[in-house]
Amino acid sequence: MQFIADLAVTIAGGLGGGWIAKKIGLHPILGYVVAGLIIGPFTPGYVADEHNLSILAELGLIFLLFAIGLEFSFDELRRLGFRFAGLWVLAAIAMVAAVALCAKLAGFPHAITMGLAFLVSSTAIGIAFLSDAGLLQAPAGRLVVPILILEDLVAVLLLVVIDQPSAELSFFGLLKPLLLTAAFVALSLIIGHAVIKPLVIRTLAKAPANQRVIVFTGIAVCAAYIGHLFGLSLAFGAFVAGAVIATLQQSHEVQKSIEPFKDLFVLCFFVSIGSVIDPALVIGNWMTVVALSLVIAGLRGATWYLFALRCGIEAAPAHMVALAMVPLGEFNIVLAQAGNRAGRLSDVELSALVGVTLGSIVIASLAQPIFARMLSGNLREQAA
Repeated sequence: MQFIADLAVTIAGGLGGGWIAKKIGLHPILGYVVAGLIIGPFTPGYVADEHNLSILAELGLIFLLFAIGLEFSFDELRRLGFRFAGLWVLAAIAMVAAVALCAKLAGFPHAITMGLAFLVSSTAIGIAFLSDAGLLQAPAGRLVVPILILEDLVAVLLLVVIDQPSAELSFFGLLKPLLLTAAFVALSLIIGHAVIKPLVIRTLAKAPANQRVIVFTGIAVCAAYIGHLFGLSLAFGAFVAGAVIATLQQSHEVQKSIEPFKDLFVLCFFVSIGSVIDPALVIGNWMTVVALSLVIAGLRGATWYLFALRCGIEAAPAHMVALAMVPLGEFNIVLAQAGNRAGRLSDVELSALVGVTLGSIVIASLAQPIFARMLSGNLREQAA
């Protein structure tokens, strides 16, 4: 009964927090995390069981990564080209180094891990910003979308590495998970071609909607467990399964089938993340969190603005490219949690990282309408 109670409180709290966040013009993730703070052990009132929330978090992570895999496109990466990919590598190195330096100056001992955790942007928020500006199909959108896909791939690979215990952070310690990853991907491609793709095609052709949900969620969970047997994270196994299905033309139908199920457990994931954050740690370091949020948002914005200009985007839409790449999001919190679990981030660092992630969303959300008004004339011209 305790699990049912925790599930009910998690869903109700997440829905309420997400609704309030959206009403005031912020991303629902903020509301989910705040709901988790309220039901966590560090605040008075109802306290959800840690083990139950952990189960919900794992399920949320499985479906989040499975959905990201379904959106993965090697064609978009090929369209990006080696030149743009090389520019991204340079931009990524610069941002990791700058963030690590800021973290070091702020007194955090695991500065490099924090720099890596802050590397990727939020795909969902970035695409939403460009769509609102009417630039998703313009050159700015055609630049940003493959970059976000590339970052998702990099984040999944980082998750494999960061999820390993800190004591194994050596050449041979890293070689083992990378070899296991390669073996798992090779096996997944074989099974995907022989079993998963035919199963998906047959299910879409003959199964009713309710059975489709069962089959596709079953694929995600089974792939996650097989990945776990290889010594990898559950999330990575789910991502690979999604990426295999993404090569099918019908992959968008799979996305639509699992969307409600995914949204439910992703909500549970972010609520569970909020429950492990001690508000006292965030409040006690609020000046550091605010300063880091502003500095990192500024660094990211400047870096991506120059990147867009270098890639041939004109100044007005380049501002929106920069703004779209500023918000951190779900993957940053996933990486932070993995680092904390593996002993690479302290509880204080985890709290600060989550705080900065949410801060970047707030900053970008508040800046978005201002940028849109300032640049509306130029943006409409570019979109046309």
